[in-house]
Amino acid sequence: RQAEGHGARSQRHELRLCAILPPGNAAGSPDTLLLGLHRAELLMAAADAGSVHSEEAFVEADLSKDEVVNKYRQAADIVNAAIQAVLKRCVPGADVLETCTLGDKLITLQCAKTLKKAKAQKGIAFPTCISINNVVCHNSPMDPADSATLAAGDIVKVDMGAHIDGFIAVTAHTGVVTEDGALNDFAVDPAAAAIEAAGGDVVAAAAEATTALEAAVAAVAAEEPKEDAEPAAAAAASSAESGAVATKADVATAAYVCAELALRLVKPGGTNTAVTEAWARVAKHFGVNLCQGVLSHELKQFVIDGSNVIIAREAKEDEQVVEEVTFGPHQVFAIDVACSSGEGKPRETEARTTIFKRDVERTYGLKMSASRQLLRQVQEKSPTLPFSLRSFDDAKTARVGIVECVKHDLVSPFPVLAEREGDHTAHFKFTAMMLASGTLKATGLGLAASLRSDKLDTLPADLKAMLAVPSFVNKNKKKKKRSRKAKTTEGEAE
Repeated sequence: RQAEGHGARSQRHELRLCAILPPGNAAGSPDTLLLGLHRAELLMAAADAGSVHSEEAFVEADLSKDEVVNKYRQAADIVNAAIQAVLKRCVPGADVLETCTLGDKLITLQCAKTLKKAKAQKGIAFPTCISINNVVCHNSPMDPADSATLAAGDIVKVDMGAHIDGFIAVTAHTGVVTEDGALNDFAVDPAAAAIEAAGGDVVAAAAEATTALEAAVAAVAAEEPKEDAEPAAAAAASSAESGAVATKADVATAAYVCAELALRLVKPGGTNTAVTEAWARVAKHFGVNLCQGVLSHELKQFVIDGSNVIIAREAKEDEQVVEEVTFGPHQVFAIDVACSSGEGKPRETEARTTIFKRDVERTYGLKMSASRQLLRQVQEKSPTLPFSLRSFDDAKTARVGIVECVKHDLVSPFPVLAEREGDHTAHFKFTAMMLASGTLKATGLGLAASLRSDKLDTLPADLKAMLAVPSFVNKNKKKKKRSRKAKTTEGEAE
């Protein structure tokens, strides 16, 4: 841009200033600023191309608009199909690099088939990662030398995301590699038993389960607290010291139950602190530790790390400070949970970091040609969302150029994090959409039957009752079924 004439620079600068905030906003939150900066990039690109881009297209949108809901659902469908395809490839002998590449290609191809007529950005919102055993997340190799081969018994965590017009859907799943494909043996929804008992009537099942939940909560509240009750973190630590090491099933089931409970607690009027407290109780029950530093972010258009968050585990030694947030209608959250049989304090590994995200608030005059070329491609492909160095054609330029970009904070790295060797880790991530009928689990799979812990049967009564409550009740769908049934009855009577 420095090579452009003064007049062109002035025009672009004016466009940038005009586009920072959505119309009607006197001041903006960090999320609003990020969205505004992304809008500015698109407006300037349109100006360079000699076209006019409607400012109305960039007004912050939420789930109150059907068009937005449909785009989230489209992205979610793509992610759900892609992760199942990747999981089918997670067999003994599979190469991690090849499988990650497959996941990215599937998302890219399916996104290209969506909204063909509309000039909307779409594609990968989070690169495919496959983390093995004690590695928690962000393992996405770009070179064969950095890859690994899956073996029977490995516990794998697959993580990925897609977006349609900036509306993001992400997911993560945990399973164990087996010869017979048990990794893909998914369990049904925790509320399925209650729905079946109600004869398939979801509305009736929700009402009955809610009544049971209220009774369970009242019973728990009536119990006198024990004087020797330990905090969740201390209890988990003491159980580990006593030699009661959590199994793979304990870790996976705990993470999955936490994510499912969040679907019931992330609703208008609920708070992030209530979710964190429930997660601490689950971790204590299964004898595991929630991983520190894991945050569940609110998702917005082109924003994958919104400022409203749910912290997985609060600890005095943590530097993260999360204020209490009350959830409102039409919000979308990435429910992100990681558990460990170890300390729950993942550390950076020596594995090469390949995933980064552009920090749009940072600017710097890069000195190296490779760095400028890389940053230019990032701003064209992924101006606000995470990207993988694997996605660039010239891998050498990407490896060289990223160094200077990181040094001057133009991009933020997603390092590969791991617990100690021998620890078991699990990772689940759902995209939760707060709609009028409840909180919809847009992405995410069920827990594999092979990873179900027997401790699930002895879960505290109130938590077990909460899992039995359907998080999403499509009342309109039920009404349609009833109306069709009524018409059939009337026809038979005639």
